[in-house]
Amino acid sequence: MSELKRDMCTLKKLGFNTVKIQESWCIDEKREGEIDLNEVEELVAEAKQIGMGVYFGITMEQVPMWAFYTRNGYIEFPRA
Repeated sequence: MSELKRDMCTLKKLGFNTVKIQESWCIDEKREGEIDLNEVEELVAEAKQIGMGVYFGITMEQVPMWAFYTRNGYIEFPRA
């Protein structure tokens, strides 16, 4: 986390005014209904503190494993 914050400061010094934070669904919601954006919130707060805008993107292609479980507990993968 400290490295990312340092990188943001470097970008600001180089004249950039916006950073992109790219997140992945499978990282942020490892368990169904439990969304953890603490690190994202910390980075957004840091960007705000140093006067940078944030472009937030989320990758939906990386589906968390819990999405593949059926109600009876079996893994069911989509058929092509």
